[in-house]
Amino acid sequence: MGKISGMGLTTLLLAVALVGSGCVFVMDSPTTPLTSGQVIDVLACQETIKKEGVEFLEHKIEKLEKCLDKVLEAQVKLENGLIAQHEFDGLLATARGDCRKRYAEIRKDSTKLVDKIASKCTHYAETYLTGGPECSTYDPLQYSQLMGGCSTAPGAPISAVDSSPAGDLGGFICGVQEVAADLDLGFQVPRMASLLLTLGPEFYVEQDPLVLPNVPLDQRCFFLSGGLPSRPNLNLLRRP
Repeated sequence: MGKISGMGLTTLLLAVALVGSGCVFVMDSPTTPLTSGQVIDVLACQETIKKEGVEFLEHKIEKLEKCLDKVLEAQVKLENGLIAQHEFDGLLATARGDCRKRYAEIRKDSTKLVDKIASKCTHYAETYLTGGPECSTYDPLQYSQLMGGCSTAPGAPISAVDSSPAGDLGGFICGVQEVAADLDLGFQVPRMASLLLTLGPEFYVEQDPLVLPNVPLDQRCFFLSGGLPSRPNLNLLRRP
């Protein structure tokens, strides 16, 4: 998975919150007004981000739920004496194989997400996320504010993750949806952290103090680094 310099888990969570709350950013008027064709292009980029982002979010949650469901079923049966340890071990081995398959499917989904955004948002990203004439002044979609500002070098990507600004935009959206999916899943499946630990080190990553699915996303997706302040509503993701 990719990484954007200076962007930690806290920053991505803030981005999710800002998007969800409809935060109002201060924005100047455009230096050069957009043509009708350019407006269509910008709106097509926004529609692609919404469509592909939601699709990735839903697919990731669904596939991780199916993975964890198998572990939960075996765990509850063992805890209540309905199966013996050796039977549990067999079910767990089957669950691990199923989870590996679903993790691989999620990686493919993340590649599709970034590819779609990169193909539809090239002009937008090169104009508003790099050192073009509108850099730091006008952004019709305001992703530059969410991503911490635009690059100072014209035509340069925001990070070294991808060779294009549009690819970086796709990687950012992938990282935000990654966080959103993990948080949503933590509330839908409160035992997620303990179930991931049962699956084994291959299947989880610890972002102290959280335990999260270790899904190998497309390398262009910004991975989560850094700590997270202690908050009561994140207890479901903590190590038991």
